[in-house]
Amino acid sequence: MDIESQGTSEPSAHLGFEMCRLMRLITRRNLAASASKTVEQLTKRHSYLLRYLFENESHNVYQRDIEKKFSLSRSAVTSLLQAM
Repeated sequence: MDIESQGTSEPSAHLGFEMCRLMRLITRRNLAASASKTVEQLTKRHSYLLRYLFENESHNVYQRDIEKKFSLSRSAVTSLLQAM
């Protein structure tokens, strides 16, 4: 596309606009890719947790038990449980 046909005489203005568009496109694609990976990871974690809870349904399971079993921090377990 010709710079003169767009009504601007400065090539840098056109280049800056195209770079901005490209950065938005890259950001959107990266966010979409990371979101799908996060969903897959959460699904795996949830399945492990659900299995653990099922296998131990005969007694009370506390958050601290989950932290120790899966070597997770308290905040990670809280987030995991809240997502369920």
